[in-house]
Amino acid sequence: TELLAYVESQLSEQRYAHTIRVLNTAIKIATNLDVDLEALKIACITHDMTKEDKSWTENMMREIGINDEQIIAQPHLWHGFTSAYRLKNDFGIKNEQILDAVRYHTIGSPDFDLVGKVLYIADYIEPNRKQARNFNIANENELNEFLLTIVKEKIDYFESKKFTYHKNILLLEQVLSF
Repeated sequence: TELLAYVESQLSEQRYAHTIRVLNTAIKIATNLDVDLEALKIACITHDMTKEDKSWTENMMREIGINDEQIIAQPHLWHGFTSAYRLKNDFGIKNEQILDAVRYHTIGSPDFDLVGKVLYIADYIEPNRKQARNFNIANENELNEFLLTIVKEKIDYFESKKFTYHKNILLLEQVLSF
């Protein structure tokens, strides 16, 4: 497709290979879920589309008007927001499921729907990541349990390294814990 070709042209071979692994992992996760597969595929293919275009990303962050100090202070988080911006403005994608999944794939969101949850998990556990693992998700409850495990792992890791993390991950943990 046009979008896949565009993403491939924007990413290094390694980053593009990661993107395809995320896509394949997400499709496996979604096997038993009632998720919009087309939306999921678009979100997976485009989640890192601006990650390697650092100067454009920096300029776009100013134009988009992100005021969240936690995000502004951490440039490695910006590509989710700028990729969603590019999807909407350059490719005419209006589906908020897709845009929110891409926008928040780096920081999580307490408002994640299935597309967002599956992308967040797949990006974390794709086969080349050290967090890669086997999984068998039979339903949405098991997806939420798996997501909660990953969120807790991330929080523990950030705290052990004394890294700053975005408040959204704590809000996501709270939503999943009830």
